[in-house]
Amino acid sequence: MLSKRMLFSVFMASPLMAGSSLSAFAGIGSVGWMQQANVVEGIVTDVNGEPVIGASVVVKGTSNGTITDLDGKFSLPDAQGVLVISYIGYKTQEVVLDGQKHLKVMMEEDSKALDEVVVVGYGTQRKSDLTGSVTTIKLKDISGIRGGNAGEALQGKSGLTVVTSGAPGATPTVRIRGIGTDGDATPVYVVDGVMTNNIDFLNPKDIESMNVLKDASATAIYGSRGANGVIMVTTKRGESGKPVVSYSGSEGFQYIIDNYDVCNGSEYARLMNIVAQNSGQEQPYGNPSGYGKGTDWLGEMTRNGWTRDHQLSVSGGSESVNYNVSAGYFKQNGVWENTSYDRWTFRINNEYKLSKSIRIGHNLNLAVSNSDGRSDSYRLMRSVLSGSPLITPQNEQGEWNSMQNGDLINPVAELALNAGYNNKRIRFFGNVWGSWEIVKGLTFRTSYGVDWLHGYEHQLKGIYNINPSHQSNSSNTFMENYALENTWLWENTLTYDRLWGNTHHLNILAGFTSEKARTQGLGANSRNILMYDKDYGMTATAPTDADRTVAAVKPTITTRASYMFRVNYSLKDRYLFTATMRADGSSKFGKNNRWGYFPSAAVGWRVSEEAFLKDVDWLSNLKIRGSWGQTGNDKIQDNVSYALVSMVDEYHAVFNGQVYPGVGIVNASNPDIKWERSEQVDLGFDLGLFNSMLTLEFDYFNRKTKDLLMILPIKGGSVGITPTYSNAGSVRNSGFEFTVAWQDNRHPFNYGFTFSGSTFKNEVTDWKNQKTISTAWSTNLQTAKEEGKPFGYFYGYKTQGIYHTQADLDRWNEYARSKGADVYHSEAQLGDLIYVDVDGD
Repeated sequence: MLSKRMLFSVFMASPLMAGSSLSAFAGIGSVGWMQQANVVEGIVTDVNGEPVIGASVVVKGTSNGTITDLDGKFSLPDAQGVLVISYIGYKTQEVVLDGQKHLKVMMEEDSKALDEVVVVGYGTQRKSDLTGSVTTIKLKDISGIRGGNAGEALQGKSGLTVVTSGAPGATPTVRIRGIGTDGDATPVYVVDGVMTNNIDFLNPKDIESMNVLKDASATAIYGSRGANGVIMVTTKRGESGKPVVSYSGSEGFQYIIDNYDVCNGSEYARLMNIVAQNSGQEQPYGNPSGYGKGTDWLGEMTRNGWTRDHQLSVSGGSESVNYNVSAGYFKQNGVWENTSYDRWTFRINNEYKLSKSIRIGHNLNLAVSNSDGRSDSYRLMRSVLSGSPLITPQNEQGEWNSMQNGDLINPVAELALNAGYNNKRIRFFGNVWGSWEIVKGLTFRTSYGVDWLHGYEHQLKGIYNINPSHQSNSSNTFMENYALENTWLWENTLTYDRLWGNTHHLNILAGFTSEKARTQGLGANSRNILMYDKDYGMTATAPTDADRTVAAVKPTITTRASYMFRVNYSLKDRYLFTATMRADGSSKFGKNNRWGYFPSAAVGWRVSEEAFLKDVDWLSNLKIRGSWGQTGNDKIQDNVSYALVSMVDEYHAVFNGQVYPGVGIVNASNPDIKWERSEQVDLGFDLGLFNSMLTLEFDYFNRKTKDLLMILPIKGGSVGITPTYSNAGSVRNSGFEFTVAWQDNRHPFNYGFTFSGSTFKNEVTDWKNQKTISTAWSTNLQTAKEEGKPFGYFYGYKTQGIYHTQADLDRWNEYARSKGADVYHSEAQLGDLIYVDVDGD
């Protein structure tokens, strides 16, 4: 109890101190307020005391009105007579003022469901007013995560593909509506208004909600950053009232439920004998049944893992300050041997009300993480599935055994040898902001955000030679790398929000943003270092200068500037219209094509609000919507538009007619490189039945990306010059997605279910009449890109069985010889695969 009292005193001091230090500003704001007559203030809540955001408050019979803010509060000057308070999903209330200046209004549910407020780009909207495709992940979905990354809450949502390796602290790969680029297809995350490429630094328990913006109408406000979709993340904030102390903790374990069905020792020996027999060779294993189970490679390299997740938070507030402070600790020992991850997180979200019209605040997050061990899951699993169970991880002398062929690694050894790898990261992320309601309905907001990351990794390895091709180290080595990434983002917006009675609602947003990102690093490697081995004592000698290398990664700087404009208009809460325009300038392009312009438009019709459906009790909501828009992409290397040179004695370069001896051009340049552009059409509808206990959301989308940023080979070939990016090719993604949900809250207990699904059709529509083939050694799989085929489809020979008999082999060899192929096809043997002759050659 003593520690709890101390915690109360620490965090209770902050609002009091802030309130006293800011009282001068509050007094200034009140001077202008007192000059207005008949000002009525109030707060609108639901039956549970939660604020109702965006409720309409209008003086009856006039156009004098406003809407409630994020705290459910409102203030209305020159208010006399009767106030009409309405909100979709609640019964409209009329309040006779009769001299009242401070109101507290509790709204009752209507027969139709409450309308959610969702966070969109640079603001919030009622879900009923949305014209774009948005998927909402609520607090209860996020709080159920037992992993360390909040991205796992996105799994199972329509339109999203989420894949994770399962390694401790691993960041999931998220794709929204397929892959439409040859480069980085990662969506952008916007955490409390600050953009970033991942959220691995966030404690999931600090998150209030996540909203996925999928169509171009919803993402166009982010221009070049929204080409692959946008994921809005809102963290928890404090509310006015007494301090609330919350603690959550869990201890869990992880284990592999079922092993892969691979051959045991006896089965493997039997199969190898069959292979040898079909090849006309002597069978290598006598009495196959005597080899037993053999080595279970997956069992040898895994263990029962466990997780530890604890968080303590304090939240509350007063009339002048709201606060939310939290600290969390997450620890995960992976199911792979010698792998672990831990992370400390600290968050402070405060808001200070300086006056009736001025607010400032900050959302600050610090994360310190540590990862031990390396585990390339694809590389390991290839050996697990293909490794011989007749081989043991180590021999009798304790030395690592090699696998049956050079393409495989010893997976148990791989995990043990990488146990000396360590990766530490310190990340500070957040923003400070301020808003000023200049006049009624006109608000200026400014925000300055920072994303600062310091990374440090090191690894110590001894001498080993398990596999000369892929698993060897000829001398003791030590690696150490430092990386520093620093990004700042300054955003300024002006928003005008006006309500005319219950007929017209207009929201206009205009803004300017600027951004600068800087990345730099330093790496060092040393060989032949002194290293103690428990069996052999000191190994190697002190390294010479030739054994040491230090490399500095030159700083890369990327800058962006953007202008944006958006208008939302609704007529009678039935007819909805949204239009957006964003202009982005990026330093990654030359001066000829530095700026890109990205428009979008969307319409919606709330059919259920029409008079002919208004009294249909079982129909809660029916909205039809459609959108079109464009977004851009600039995710390429820096300085593509410029030729880079290197000091090379054998070459002389000429620039602007002047000869530079000892300088050679090392990469091709493209001064005309321009924005990759995606254009998307979305058609959908939202349906709610039976008081919105049953809901259905359906979308059809068609997205085409053109002017792909891709690297094409230099025509005619080149020696010593690296090809660069060009605008070439196009890709189309189209499909359907739906979500059906049932939620029943009428009983003492709540229950519900959600069923969602998606279909994607991906096609390369232009690849400049070439085929690009890539091979991944870790999986031994080939993928290809060419016109008329899915992007990055699996590429290989088609087969139609195996040669079971000599007659099969003779028949195929006769066919092959008739096509002019003698030697190659005659090498086929019994048991080999029969390849399909797809082109008749």
